[in-house]
Amino acid sequence: MPASFNMDTLFGMYKKSGLLTRTNDGQTPTTPDMVMNAIKQVKINTDPSQPFYAFSSVLQNQAPPYSSSLLSGSSFGANMTGASTWVNSPVLWYNFAYSEAFKQSTTNPIGSRTVVAAVFSNKLVQVAGGFAWDADSNLRNMGNIPATRGLNRCNPNSLYAQLNAFEGIADFTNSPPNSLNNHAFYNPLFYPRTANLIQPYRHTASTGKEVAEFLNMIGAFKSAWVARLKKEAGGFNRKFANYVNSVYQTGVEPEILIEPKEGDQAYYQRKFSTSSILCLAFFTDGKQHGTHSLKEYQKTARAFMVEATGDQGWISPGGGKFKLRDMPPLVSVTGVALPDVPLAGTEAAGGNIGAEWCRYLNDFCYDSALKRKNFKLIL
Repeated sequence: MPASFNMDTLFGMYKKSGLLTRTNDGQTPTTPDMVMNAIKQVKINTDPSQPFYAFSSVLQNQAPPYSSSLLSGSSFGANMTGASTWVNSPVLWYNFAYSEAFKQSTTNPIGSRTVVAAVFSNKLVQVAGGFAWDADSNLRNMGNIPATRGLNRCNPNSLYAQLNAFEGIADFTNSPPNSLNNHAFYNPLFYPRTANLIQPYRHTASTGKEVAEFLNMIGAFKSAWVARLKKEAGGFNRKFANYVNSVYQTGVEPEILIEPKEGDQAYYQRKFSTSSILCLAFFTDGKQHGTHSLKEYQKTARAFMVEATGDQGWISPGGGKFKLRDMPPLVSVTGVALPDVPLAGTEAAGGNIGAEWCRYLNDFCYDSALKRKNFKLIL
Protein backbone atom coordinates (compact mmCIF):
# COMPACT_ATOMS: atom_id res chain seq x y z
CA MET A 1 0.00 0.00 0.00
CA PRO A 2 1.36 3.48 -0.83
CA ALA A 3 2.99 5.30 2.07
CA SER A 4 0.73 8.32 1.59
CA PHE A 5 -2.28 9.40 -0.39
CA ASN A 6 -3.30 12.97 -1.10
CA MET A 7 -7.05 13.35 -0.57
CA ASP A 8 -6.92 16.90 -1.90
CA THR A 9 -5.70 15.52 -5.22
CA LEU A 10 -8.62 13.08 -5.33
CA PHE A 11 -11.12 15.81 -4.50
CA GLY A 12 -9.49 18.11 -7.06
CA MET A 13 -9.95 15.50 -9.77
CA TYR A 14 -13.58 15.03 -8.73
CA LYS A 15 -14.21 18.77 -8.81
CA LYS A 16 -12.44 19.33 -12.12
CA SER A 17 -13.87 16.47 -14.18
CA GLY A 18 -15.55 13.83 -12.01
CA LEU A 19 -14.63 10.35 -10.82
CA LEU A 20 -14.77 7.18 -12.90
CA THR A 21 -15.79 4.34 -10.61
CA ARG A 22 -16.10 0.61 -11.28
CA THR A 23 -17.40 -2.32 -9.24
CA ASN A 24 -17.16 -6.07 -9.85
CA ASP A 25 -19.85 -6.91 -12.40
CA GLY A 26 -18.64 -9.99 -14.27
CA GLN A 27 -17.26 -8.14 -17.30
CA THR A 28 -14.02 -9.71 -18.54
CA PRO A 29 -12.15 -10.49 -21.78
CA THR A 30 -13.42 -13.66 -23.45
CA THR A 31 -10.93 -16.51 -23.72
CA PRO A 32 -11.09 -19.72 -25.79
CA ASP A 33 -11.52 -21.65 -22.51
CA MET A 34 -14.65 -19.63 -21.74
CA VAL A 35 -16.02 -20.45 -25.18
CA MET A 36 -15.31 -24.15 -24.67
CA ASN A 37 -17.02 -24.06 -21.26
CA ALA A 38 -20.09 -22.50 -22.88
CA ILE A 39 -20.13 -25.20 -25.55
CA LYS A 40 -20.01 -27.86 -22.84
CA GLN A 41 -23.23 -26.41 -21.39
CA VAL A 42 -25.23 -26.51 -24.64
CA LYS A 43 -28.47 -28.50 -24.22
CA ILE A 44 -30.96 -29.98 -26.64
CA ASN A 45 -33.98 -28.04 -25.56
CA THR A 46 -37.08 -26.89 -27.44
CA ASP A 47 -39.21 -25.99 -24.43
CA PRO A 48 -39.75 -22.21 -24.40
CA SER A 49 -40.99 -22.37 -20.81
CA GLN A 50 -37.45 -23.29 -19.72
CA PRO A 51 -35.10 -21.48 -22.12
CA PHE A 52 -31.37 -22.00 -21.78
CA TYR A 53 -28.76 -19.90 -23.55
CA ALA A 54 -25.22 -21.24 -23.15
CA PHE A 55 -23.54 -18.20 -24.71
CA SER A 56 -25.58 -15.38 -23.15
CA SER A 57 -23.24 -14.78 -20.22
CA VAL A 58 -20.11 -14.97 -22.37
CA LEU A 59 -21.41 -12.45 -24.89
CA GLN A 60 -23.08 -10.04 -22.48
CA ASN A 61 -20.09 -9.82 -20.14
CA GLN A 62 -17.48 -9.54 -22.88
CA ALA A 63 -15.00 -6.69 -22.52
CA PRO A 64 -13.37 -4.31 -23.29
CA PRO A 65 -14.70 -1.71 -23.03
CA TYR A 66 -15.83 -1.92 -19.41
CA SER A 67 -18.77 -0.21 -17.74
CA SER A 68 -18.10 2.46 -15.14
CA SER A 69 -20.23 4.97 -13.29
CA LEU A 70 -19.50 8.69 -13.34
CA LEU A 71 -19.66 10.76 -10.20
CA SER A 72 -19.80 14.22 -11.77
CA GLY A 73 -17.77 17.08 -10.33
CA SER A 74 -18.76 20.69 -9.93
CA SER A 75 -16.76 22.66 -12.51
CA PHE A 76 -18.36 21.45 -15.73
CA GLY A 77 -20.97 24.21 -15.94
CA ALA A 78 -18.93 27.12 -14.67
CA ASN A 79 -19.04 29.02 -17.96
CA MET A 80 -22.33 27.74 -19.37
CA THR A 81 -25.52 29.74 -19.55
CA GLY A 82 -28.19 28.44 -17.18
CA ALA A 83 -25.80 26.20 -15.25
CA SER A 84 -26.89 27.76 -11.96
CA THR A 85 -30.26 26.01 -12.29
CA TRP A 86 -28.83 22.56 -13.05
CA VAL A 87 -29.15 19.68 -10.61
CA ASN A 88 -25.94 17.74 -9.97
CA SER A 89 -27.07 14.82 -7.83
CA PRO A 90 -24.23 12.52 -6.70
CA VAL A 91 -25.67 9.08 -7.51
CA LEU A 92 -24.27 5.61 -8.28
CA TRP A 93 -25.74 2.29 -9.39
CA TYR A 94 -26.96 0.14 -6.50
CA ASN A 95 -28.84 -3.09 -5.96
CA PHE A 96 -28.73 -4.67 -2.52
CA ALA A 97 -28.24 -8.21 -3.84
CA TYR A 98 -25.24 -7.28 -6.00
CA SER A 99 -23.76 -4.07 -4.63
CA GLU A 100 -24.03 -3.79 -0.87
CA ALA A 101 -20.60 -3.90 0.76
CA PHE A 102 -21.91 -4.45 4.30
CA LYS A 103 -25.13 -6.43 4.09
CA GLN A 104 -27.49 -6.42 7.03
CA SER A 105 -29.87 -9.32 7.73
CA THR A 106 -32.44 -7.57 5.56
CA THR A 107 -32.18 -4.97 2.81
CA ASN A 108 -30.12 -2.02 4.04
CA PRO A 109 -32.42 0.97 4.49
CA ILE A 110 -31.68 4.34 2.93
CA GLY A 111 -28.95 6.04 4.92
CA SER A 112 -27.00 2.84 5.67
CA ARG A 113 -26.00 1.65 2.21
CA THR A 114 -22.43 1.33 0.93
CA VAL A 115 -20.82 0.46 -2.40
CA VAL A 116 -17.12 -0.30 -2.79
CA ALA A 117 -15.59 0.62 -6.14
CA ALA A 118 -12.26 1.29 -7.79
CA VAL A 119 -11.60 4.93 -8.68
CA PHE A 120 -9.41 5.43 -11.75
CA SER A 121 -6.88 8.05 -12.64
CA ASN A 122 -8.49 9.93 -15.52
CA LYS A 123 -5.06 10.19 -17.13
CA LEU A 124 -4.46 6.43 -17.17
CA VAL A 125 -7.61 5.14 -18.89
CA GLN A 126 -9.33 5.72 -22.22
CA VAL A 127 -13.01 6.54 -22.72
CA ALA A 128 -14.87 4.89 -25.61
CA GLY A 129 -18.30 6.45 -25.03
CA GLY A 130 -20.95 7.12 -22.45
CA PHE A 131 -24.56 7.78 -21.50
CA ALA A 132 -26.24 10.41 -19.34
CA TRP A 133 -28.26 7.61 -17.72
CA ASP A 134 -27.44 4.01 -16.95
CA ALA A 135 -27.48 1.84 -20.08
CA ASP A 136 -27.68 -1.93 -20.13
CA SER A 137 -24.44 -2.10 -22.07
CA ASN A 138 -24.38 -5.90 -21.69
CA LEU A 139 -26.96 -5.90 -24.48
CA ARG A 140 -25.05 -3.49 -26.69
CA ASN A 141 -23.00 -6.07 -28.56
CA MET A 142 -23.07 -7.60 -32.01
CA GLY A 143 -22.58 -11.22 -30.97
CA ASN A 144 -18.94 -11.44 -32.09
CA ILE A 145 -16.23 -13.20 -30.07
CA PRO A 146 -13.82 -11.71 -29.11
CA ALA A 147 -14.53 -7.99 -28.82
CA THR A 148 -12.68 -5.91 -31.39
CA ARG A 149 -11.84 -2.23 -31.63
CA GLY A 150 -14.78 -1.68 -33.98
CA LEU A 151 -17.29 -4.27 -32.71
CA ASN A 152 -17.80 -4.19 -28.96
CA ARG A 153 -20.31 -3.07 -26.34
CA CYS A 154 -19.71 0.56 -27.30
CA ASN A 155 -22.03 0.51 -30.31
CA PRO A 156 -25.36 2.29 -30.77
CA ASN A 157 -27.32 -0.93 -31.33
CA SER A 158 -29.09 -3.04 -28.75
CA LEU A 159 -29.65 -6.78 -28.87
CA TYR A 160 -33.28 -6.18 -27.86
CA ALA A 161 -34.10 -5.14 -31.42
CA GLN A 162 -32.16 -8.03 -32.96
CA LEU A 163 -33.64 -10.76 -30.76
CA ASN A 164 -37.31 -9.98 -31.26
CA ALA A 165 -37.34 -11.63 -34.71
CA PHE A 166 -36.52 -15.02 -33.18
CA GLU A 167 -39.41 -15.09 -30.71
CA GLY A 168 -41.04 -18.53 -30.50
CA ILE A 169 -38.37 -20.49 -32.37
CA ALA A 170 -37.28 -23.63 -30.47
CA ASP A 171 -36.79 -22.65 -26.82
CA PHE A 172 -36.07 -18.96 -27.47
CA THR A 173 -38.31 -16.55 -25.60
CA ASN A 174 -37.74 -12.84 -25.95
CA SER A 175 -38.03 -10.87 -22.72
CA PRO A 176 -38.86 -7.25 -23.46
CA PRO A 177 -36.99 -4.55 -21.50
CA ASN A 178 -38.50 -3.04 -18.37
CA SER A 179 -37.37 0.49 -19.15
CA LEU A 180 -36.16 2.80 -21.91
CA ASN A 181 -32.56 2.98 -20.67
CA ASN A 182 -31.46 1.24 -23.88
CA HIS A 183 -33.62 3.36 -26.19
CA ALA A 184 -31.55 5.88 -28.15
CA PHE A 185 -34.34 8.47 -28.14
CA TYR A 186 -34.28 8.52 -24.32
CA ASN A 187 -30.63 7.72 -23.63
CA PRO A 188 -28.33 8.19 -26.64
CA LEU A 189 -24.79 6.89 -26.74
CA PHE A 190 -22.30 9.77 -26.85
CA TYR A 191 -18.82 9.43 -28.31
CA PRO A 192 -15.86 11.64 -27.41
CA ARG A 193 -15.46 14.38 -30.01
CA THR A 194 -12.05 13.10 -31.05
CA ALA A 195 -13.01 11.04 -34.13
CA ASN A 196 -10.08 10.27 -36.41
CA LEU A 197 -11.10 10.19 -40.07
CA ILE A 198 -8.15 7.99 -41.01
CA GLN A 199 -8.92 5.48 -38.28
CA PRO A 200 -12.73 5.75 -37.94
CA TYR A 201 -13.04 3.30 -35.04
CA ARG A 202 -10.56 5.16 -32.88
CA HIS A 203 -13.03 7.61 -31.39
CA THR A 204 -11.71 7.15 -27.86
CA ALA A 205 -10.67 9.94 -25.54
CA SER A 206 -7.12 8.88 -24.73
CA THR A 207 -5.46 11.82 -23.01
CA GLY A 208 -6.25 13.26 -19.60
CA LYS A 209 -7.52 16.44 -21.24
CA GLU A 210 -9.79 14.55 -23.65
CA VAL A 211 -11.18 12.36 -20.86
CA ALA A 212 -11.86 15.39 -18.65
CA GLU A 213 -13.63 17.21 -21.50
CA PHE A 214 -15.84 14.20 -22.20
CA LEU A 215 -16.75 13.65 -18.54
CA ASN A 216 -17.60 17.32 -18.16
CA MET A 217 -19.81 17.14 -21.25
CA ILE A 218 -21.73 14.13 -19.87
CA GLY A 219 -21.98 15.80 -16.46
CA ALA A 220 -23.43 18.92 -18.05
CA PHE A 221 -25.93 16.93 -20.12
CA LYS A 222 -27.11 14.95 -17.10
CA SER A 223 -27.41 17.91 -14.73
CA ALA A 224 -29.34 19.97 -17.27
CA TRP A 225 -31.53 16.93 -18.02
CA VAL A 226 -32.46 16.38 -14.37
CA ALA A 227 -33.20 20.08 -13.98
CA ARG A 228 -35.50 19.92 -17.01
CA LEU A 229 -37.40 16.93 -15.61
CA LYS A 230 -37.73 18.70 -12.27
CA LYS A 231 -39.20 21.75 -14.00
CA GLU A 232 -41.58 19.62 -16.08
CA ALA A 233 -42.81 17.73 -13.00
CA GLY A 234 -42.98 20.80 -10.76
CA GLY A 235 -40.41 19.41 -8.34
CA PHE A 236 -38.96 16.14 -7.13
CA ASN A 237 -42.43 14.78 -6.59
CA ARG A 238 -44.53 11.72 -7.45
CA LYS A 239 -44.78 12.75 -11.10
CA PHE A 240 -40.98 12.96 -11.33
CA ALA A 241 -40.54 9.66 -9.45
CA ASN A 242 -42.97 7.68 -11.58
CA TYR A 243 -41.51 9.02 -14.81
CA VAL A 244 -37.97 8.08 -13.77
CA ASN A 245 -39.13 4.65 -12.61
CA SER A 246 -40.83 3.87 -15.91
CA VAL A 247 -38.17 5.32 -18.23
CA TYR A 248 -34.88 4.78 -16.37
CA GLN A 249 -35.64 1.81 -14.14
CA THR A 250 -32.28 0.05 -14.65
CA GLY A 251 -30.33 2.97 -13.19
CA VAL A 252 -30.16 6.75 -12.98
CA GLU A 253 -26.39 7.31 -12.87
CA PRO A 254 -24.27 8.28 -15.91
CA GLU A 255 -22.56 5.24 -17.43
CA ILE A 256 -19.16 5.62 -19.07
CA LEU A 257 -17.50 2.91 -21.18
CA ILE A 258 -13.77 2.80 -20.47
CA GLU A 259 -10.74 0.91 -21.75
CA PRO A 260 -7.22 0.24 -20.48
CA LYS A 261 -4.50 2.26 -22.13
CA GLU A 262 -2.97 0.68 -25.21
CA GLY A 263 -0.12 -1.71 -24.46
CA ASP A 264 1.49 -4.89 -25.66
CA GLN A 265 -1.70 -6.95 -25.38
CA ALA A 266 -4.26 -7.32 -28.15
CA TYR A 267 -7.38 -5.21 -27.71
CA TYR A 268 -9.57 -8.17 -26.71
CA GLN A 269 -7.15 -9.22 -23.94
CA ARG A 270 -6.83 -5.92 -22.14
CA LYS A 271 -7.37 -5.54 -18.44
CA PHE A 272 -6.59 -2.54 -16.25
CA SER A 273 -3.26 -2.32 -14.47
CA THR A 274 -3.27 -1.71 -10.74
CA SER A 275 -1.33 1.50 -11.39
CA SER A 276 -4.37 2.98 -13.18
CA ILE A 277 -6.42 2.74 -9.96
CA LEU A 278 -6.07 5.67 -7.59
CA CYS A 279 -7.93 4.11 -4.69
CA LEU A 280 -10.77 1.92 -3.54
CA ALA A 281 -13.65 4.07 -2.35
CA PHE A 282 -16.46 3.14 -0.01
CA PHE A 283 -19.34 5.29 -1.26
CA THR A 284 -22.08 5.60 1.31
CA ASP A 285 -25.50 7.24 1.23
CA GLY A 286 -25.05 8.29 4.85
CA LYS A 287 -23.68 11.61 6.05
CA GLN A 288 -21.08 10.27 8.50
CA HIS A 289 -17.68 8.65 7.92
CA GLY A 290 -16.36 5.66 9.83
CA THR A 291 -19.55 3.68 10.34
CA HIS A 292 -17.56 0.42 10.07
CA SER A 293 -14.37 -0.79 11.70
CA LEU A 294 -11.01 -0.70 9.95
CA LYS A 295 -10.99 -4.50 9.96
CA GLU A 296 -14.35 -4.57 8.15
CA TYR A 297 -13.14 -2.11 5.52
CA GLN A 298 -9.95 -4.11 4.94
CA LYS A 299 -11.79 -7.44 4.70
CA THR A 300 -14.26 -6.07 2.15
CA ALA A 301 -11.53 -4.36 0.14
CA ARG A 302 -9.45 -7.54 -0.01
CA ALA A 303 -12.44 -9.60 -1.23
CA PHE A 304 -13.09 -6.95 -3.89
CA MET A 305 -9.52 -7.03 -5.18
CA VAL A 306 -9.24 -10.83 -5.12
CA GLU A 307 -12.34 -11.07 -7.33
CA ALA A 308 -11.29 -8.23 -9.63
CA THR A 309 -7.83 -9.73 -10.21
CA GLY A 310 -9.04 -13.31 -10.67
CA ASP A 311 -8.83 -15.24 -13.92
CA GLN A 312 -12.19 -13.84 -15.03
CA GLY A 313 -11.67 -10.42 -13.49
CA TRP A 314 -10.85 -7.05 -15.04
CA ILE A 315 -7.65 -6.00 -13.25
CA SER A 316 -4.27 -7.47 -14.12
CA PRO A 317 -2.43 -7.99 -10.83
CA GLY A 318 0.96 -8.20 -12.52
CA GLY A 319 3.41 -10.87 -11.42
CA GLY A 320 0.82 -13.46 -10.38
CA LYS A 321 -2.02 -13.33 -7.86
CA PHE A 322 -3.06 -10.23 -5.95
CA LYS A 323 -0.97 -9.53 -2.85
CA LEU A 324 -2.15 -7.54 0.14
CA ARG A 325 0.81 -5.18 -0.16
CA ASP A 326 -0.59 -4.09 -3.52
CA MET A 327 -3.87 -2.89 -1.98
CA PRO A 328 -4.77 0.62 -3.21
CA PRO A 329 -5.50 3.31 -0.62
CA LEU A 330 -8.94 3.05 0.98
CA VAL A 331 -11.15 6.14 1.19
CA SER A 332 -14.63 6.97 2.40
CA VAL A 333 -17.02 9.16 0.41
CA THR A 334 -20.31 10.22 1.99
CA GLY A 335 -23.42 11.90 0.59
CA VAL A 336 -23.91 9.70 -2.48
CA ALA A 337 -27.45 8.63 -3.41
CA LEU A 338 -27.82 4.86 -3.81
CA PRO A 339 -31.42 4.20 -4.93
CA ASP A 340 -32.12 0.46 -5.18
CA VAL A 341 -32.53 -0.68 -8.80
CA PRO A 342 -35.68 -2.89 -8.90
CA LEU A 343 -34.14 -5.91 -10.65
CA ALA A 344 -36.35 -8.95 -11.08
CA GLY A 345 -35.50 -11.75 -8.68
CA THR A 346 -33.96 -9.44 -6.07
CA GLU A 347 -35.27 -7.86 -2.89
CA ALA A 348 -35.83 -4.60 -4.74
CA ALA A 349 -38.14 -6.10 -7.39
CA GLY A 350 -41.35 -4.11 -7.61
CA GLY A 351 -39.78 -1.06 -6.00
CA ASN A 352 -39.69 2.46 -7.38
CA ILE A 353 -36.18 3.75 -8.08
CA GLY A 354 -37.59 7.20 -8.82
CA ALA A 355 -39.29 7.40 -5.43
CA GLU A 356 -36.10 6.38 -3.64
CA TRP A 357 -34.09 8.92 -5.59
CA CYS A 358 -36.62 11.61 -4.64
CA ARG A 359 -36.06 10.78 -0.98
CA TYR A 360 -32.37 11.50 -1.42
CA LEU A 361 -33.07 14.69 -3.37
CA ASN A 362 -35.68 16.03 -0.96
CA ASP A 363 -35.05 14.60 2.52
CA PHE A 364 -31.26 14.22 2.29
CA CYS A 365 -30.70 17.28 0.06
CA TYR A 366 -28.41 15.28 -2.27
CA ASP A 367 -29.03 17.66 -5.15
CA SER A 368 -25.65 19.37 -5.41
CA ALA A 369 -21.99 18.46 -5.83
CA LEU A 370 -20.00 16.88 -3.03
CA LYS A 371 -17.70 18.96 -0.83
CA ARG A 372 -14.23 18.29 0.51
CA LYS A 373 -15.67 17.12 3.85
CA ASN A 374 -17.39 14.24 2.02
CA PHE A 375 -13.96 12.71 1.30
CA LYS A 376 -11.86 11.04 3.99
CA LEU A 377 -8.89 8.67 4.00
CA ILE A 378 -9.51 5.33 5.72
CA LEU A 379 -6.08 3.76 5.23
